[in-house]
Amino acid sequence: MASHLKENKVALITGTTSNLGINIAYRLIDELPQSTNLTLIVTSRTLPRVKDVITEIKEHTIKKYPQRSGHLEFDYLLLDFTDMVFFGSPYHNIDAYVAANAPIVAALGDEDQSIKLGSLSGRSGKEYLARDEIDTTGAEDIVAYLDKLVVEWNEKFKDQIVNTRQP
Repeated sequence: MASHLKENKVALITGTTSNLGINIAYRLIDELPQSTNLTLIVTSRTLPRVKDVITEIKEHTIKKYPQRSGHLEFDYLLLDFTDMVFFGSPYHNIDAYVAANAPIVAALGDEDQSIKLGSLSGRSGKEYLARDEIDTTGAEDIVAYLDKLVVEWNEKFKDQIVNTRQP
């Protein structure tokens, strides 16, 4: 690619109901070079929400980067979890009550900690749990590294941390 051409990026923004997707878009706009051409594909269940999200992202960009030289384009895709289930994805539960199965079983059950649980549902909506074994190779190294960081950062901040809850 010639150096005089602008870089082009495309990002799919999901999670617009909880604002997670909007915050991801903000971060993406903040982190990319301002000359980057960016297309954001916003997904939601309803067109009004898509329009609101696009407006919020545009306002953020104009306010924070008024001299942005890269083009910012938007497209949208209306999706519902029921569509994903119809297309065969078992991981898109159409009911939050069903989606809570795996966390409840993990919290209250006697499952081995090396098993990952997932709440799934078939095309008919019938719910079931998936159990996948987790490869724990290197887990001890990660725990040791995190323990080392705790000691290191406690030492760095020892003079700044004050217990304010003592009477």
